Amino acid sequence: MKTLKLSDEKALELYKNADQSFKCLLEENFGKDFFKPKLITDKVFDIETLCEYLNIDEDELYIFKKNTKDKHERYINACNILPKIAQIYNEGVILDWKNTNIYKYLPYLSFSGSGGRVVVFYYWRYILGGSIGLYYKTNELSKSSYNNFQSVWEDYWGIKAN
Repeated sequence: MKTLKLSDEKALELYKNADQSFKCLLEENFGKDFFKPKLITDKVFDIETLCEYLNIDEDELYIFKKNTKDKHERYINACNILPKIAQIYNEGVILDWKNTNIYKYLPYLSFSGSGGRVVVFYYWRYILGGSIGLYYKTNELSKSSYNNFQSVWEDYWGIKAN
């Protein structure tokens, strides 16, 4: 009996173009779930996985030092990070701003009458409420962006949510 050593990445690559018998062999060894497509939000969900996905060191993500206390520097860092997240989460989809039938989603904060802050995820078809680089193709991706990178969004807005 011979043993074949195969990395996860190589198995996924081979599976894409394999015939049915080889796919069965791979599924027996790795399990069928291993080859099911994974959501991008399961792959990129924090700064560490963002850097892994971009294949960069974390220091390269920041324009100013990582833990700066200066609000403006934190904002500039967020302006560098958030469009990268949107681009990755949108998985190559370029949002068409000339087509008003296609919704575009943006996380934003709404301040309630009592002064409490509530995160709201809203769609836009023909009104631009921020940089186009921050919009998402689905509401779920918009929510995940905020939930997974809340501190970056708060740095972008210049406030801390409750």
